This record gives sequence, C-alpha cells and structure tokens, in this order.
Amino acid sequence: MQNEFPPYAVMVNNLFKKDPKPGVMLHHAATGLAGEIGELRGATTRLNFIEELGDIRFYFAAFSTVMKPV
Repeated sequence: MQNEFPPYAVMVNNLFKKDPKPGVMLHHAATGLAGEIGELRGATTRLNFIEELGDIRFYFAAFSTVMKPV
C-alpha cells in the first residue's frame, strides 16, 4: 500500500506562507515558533502538549525550508 500523504518536508513547504523576501519568511517562522512555545507552556493535557510540539516542529521545519541552500 502506497503512502497517501506527502513527506513531512513537502507538507511544510506547501503550508508555510511564501514571500519573495526570505527575511519576511524567517520573521514569520520565528514569530510562529515563539507563539507555539508560549502555547506549549500553557498546555493542560497530554494531547494538547503533543499538538503544540507538532506545531513547534512545523516551524523548525519551516526554518530549514527558508534556509536551504539555493
């Protein structure tokens, strides 16, 4: 059976907002990461904690999308 979902890096690349200026994208990723860390701090259930960790992983992956070599 073939996987019906794209690889994680492809999903992040598709979902992360694009901008012609890399600095704008880095700012977006940094702001998103900071916000998700704040939400992680306020997580009250195990499920919410796991969800916030996934969001943090998304923004870390977004950083690598922006910073990948040309």
